[in-house]
Amino acid sequence: MQSRQAVLVGAFALIATATVWASPPAGGADQPVPFSTLQIGSRSGIHTRTNLTIKAQAQWRTLWQQHTVGTQPRPPLPAVDFSREMVVAVFAGSAPLRTKIVIETITVQKGQLTAVARITYDQSRREFNLTGGPDAPYHIVRLPRSSLRVVFVIR
Repeated sequence: MQSRQAVLVGAFALIATATVWASPPAGGADQPVPFSTLQIGSRSGIHTRTNLTIKAQAQWRTLWQQHTVGTQPRPPLPAVDFSREMVVAVFAGSAPLRTKIVIETITVQKGQLTAVARITYDQSRREFNLTGGPDAPYHIVRLPRSSLRVVFVIR
């Protein structure tokens, strides 16, 4: 199951992703891109750190099935009009309890879309994970469809 999930997630990663573990490129005026959250949380079925750009319904359906595996009841697939929209998703992978990942901004800069996400870990409280296993934080958003390459900056 893990190898099948890794292959499917890997196939999505080939679609349109690049990750930078640093600051976004400097210079030039960044144009903000509006986006809205489809779902955000700490318990995804995707336990591998990955960033994805989805531009087709079949890919979206497959990602949603992987993401919601083990969730009861399984939430319905959010509607996305892929003729006008696309989906950008960040998955932090297996992470310590209280880890969060949030897409903070998406901008057009230097001929590409730059999605900036922040991973945080709250050490202020001692809690026990009663659901078993590590958290798998994620943030999935929709935005206007674009032909520009998406670059992910994770801070």
